Amino acid sequence: MPLDSAFAALRLGRPALVYDDRDFSQGSVLVMPAGADLGWAAQSSIAEGFDGVVALTLALEASRLDRFGPGCPVSRMAPSRIGLKSDGDALATARAVLDPNVPSDAFVVGGALRLAPIRAGGGLATRSLEAGAFDLARLAVEATAALLIAAPPEAERAQAVAVSLTQIAAHRERTETLVEEAASARLPSTYGGPGFLARAFVSLHDGVEHLALVKGDPEPGALVRIHSECLTGDALGSMRCDCGEQLRASMVQIAASSSGALIYVRGHEGRGIGLANKVRAYALQDLGLDTAEANAALGFPHDAREYAVAAQILKHLNLFEVRLLTNNPRKASALTSFGVTVREELPLVLQANPFNLGYLNTKRYKLGHRFPELDGSLDALVGQG
Repeated sequence: MPLDSAFAALRLGRPALVYDDRDFSQGSVLVMPAGADLGWAAQSSIAEGFDGVVALTLALEASRLDRFGPGCPVSRMAPSRIGLKSDGDALATARAVLDPNVPSDAFVVGGALRLAPIRAGGGLATRSLEAGAFDLARLAVEATAALLIAAPPEAERAQAVAVSLTQIAAHRERTETLVEEAASARLPSTYGGPGFLARAFVSLHDGVEHLALVKGDPEPGALVRIHSECLTGDALGSMRCDCGEQLRASMVQIAASSSGALIYVRGHEGRGIGLANKVRAYALQDLGLDTAEANAALGFPHDAREYAVAAQILKHLNLFEVRLLTNNPRKASALTSFGVTVREELPLVLQANPFNLGYLNTKRYKLGHRFPELDGSLDALVGQG
């Protein structure tokens, strides 16, 4: 197995190669475990001759950046660059970052080392090369950080064992318990029938609470919606998105089915960037950017959501084969990668309005969402043909 071979390589002091099998445009990185003593790296051929072509990244838990204090503009949310005042070498900076005895005022922002803060949950919370590399180093040798080399020489790539982000995440999903059920109660609902059984779950890696609204007894091919939390759309009636309408339509369809569930995933606000950043993205959209461009301008990927917790909740509910209410094929592929069979993808296409028309077009043309019954343009939905 590639993952076992990667573990063995890292334990022997050799690098492994990590790549994103869903987005090959991200390239690949060579990974080595990192600790306070990076003497091994100084002797390694992969750490020699940094000439600006090879980029060095240190991936570590975001909480470890607290040492720089509130006045230092080192991001806890996105990668940033840092250096030492006394030494511009990226490797020396990495060693100093991991050494608690080096004071925070020894660093300058904008140096040779790229710092990648890793959120709680690692690659299961954020799909990225940095988070996957961090997980790999931790799983292999219990490392507390990982050293990544981007654009490695061809010879190094050819010699290294290659593993994908999906393989790393799937290993964690198989071997770690990500959620536990906290409570359950009947939930009468205005959305039809006798309502639902509300089952609350807690994510063990970050403490976030999630909710499953269950209809009937589990059966193969049950109707399921994985719904990302959207306060503005779900609760406040925002017309900038279609989230609230999708939530309500899904509850109606599931309530009318013999078996199914709506998994309400919290922590997905703004496709994973958080409520405040979503409002910042709204402000940028008011200036003319689309939703994908706004996220990028804030330093975030187009979609930072992950679905391992949702997959484990489905399995906990004995829903191993589902029909999925979604316009987003990424959800189906994510569930499949975590061992949930998606028999069918059923679109949720609802009435557009003048405030979310551009948003829906961006989802369709830039983010790959499917609106199969629409011919040509969403403009027709608001009479702007």
